[in-house]
Amino acid sequence: GALVLPWEAGAGSRESLTVISGFSYLYDDVPIASNAQLRFAAGLVYPSPQSARAIVQLSRGDGKPVVLYSRDLDPPKAGEVRVKMKASGVCQSDWHVMNGDWPSPMPIVPGHEAAGEIAEVGPGVTTVKPGDHVIFSFRPHCGRCKYCTMGRTVLCIGRASVPPGSLYDGTLRIKHKGQGINQMARIGTFAEQVVVPEEMVVPIRKD
Repeated sequence: GALVLPWEAGAGSRESLTVISGFSYLYDDVPIASNAQLRFAAGLVYPSPQSARAIVQLSRGDGKPVVLYSRDLDPPKAGEVRVKMKASGVCQSDWHVMNGDWPSPMPIVPGHEAAGEIAEVGPGVTTVKPGDHVIFSFRPHCGRCKYCTMGRTVLCIGRASVPPGSLYDGTLRIKHKGQGINQMARIGTFAEQVVVPEEMVVPIRKD
């Protein structure tokens, strides 16, 4: 099913937000301990191309994600798109990353199964445009390696040299107070908005 993000709990309004057991909450690095503080923080942060909220795993194996109510998102570079998240699935793979079963670069935004809407495209993007509805593909497909040219894109090795958690140029788009934050499977869908490679979104019908 779809993930109900902590800031969308209850009826989805700021007044109905409640602190959910198992999550920690930070606003500008200050812990949020009460429902009143949570609602206050939610009222200060508005989704925009430069600032949004995300669930972040800060350290490996503690199994307790942190909801950051203030983080920065760089605009898409060439061949990249910015997606406004509509729904994200919850998979056992996310839990394996969060509890340390699968070593991953930290800090990291989990999540790799989701649907959203294209909000912005970088230079050279041709397969999608703003307003398109998309689903995410967590497998790269460079289109040039031997497996891609054989039609076996699920085995793509053309991106093997890129550090895990980063985009294809080896850098990070999500930041918090200057620190880069990795994206699980290079997408990290437990967030309001993400910047991802064009090849990792698939357009779908709007209905």
